[in-house]
Amino acid sequence: MPGARQLQLLAYDIADPRRLRRVARLCERYGLRVQASVFLVELDQAQAVRLAAEMARLVHPQEDSVRYIPVCPRDLARSRGLGLCSGLRQAPSHWVV
Repeated sequence: MPGARQLQLLAYDIADPRRLRRVARLCERYGLRVQASVFLVELDQAQAVRLAAEMARLVHPQEDSVRYIPVCPRDLARSRGLGLCSGLRQAPSHWVV
């Protein structure tokens, strides 16, 4: 389906503080921070390709780690948390009747 969006958790561990700030700023443009180095992003295919390309320019593979973890919207709706993450539930963008 063209334009279909996929929900993902993006988690990173960046060794250098300067690169860490740059990666965090990049992620803030694409999604919602859920923990210090974890973002929830909803991307279509073009956005996913663009984010991966921008990330590749910032990250040093020998020192850093970035993970993209697909998340089912149902699993997100069933997730629970305490503290700042407790309001993370995402409303459906559309309903199928």
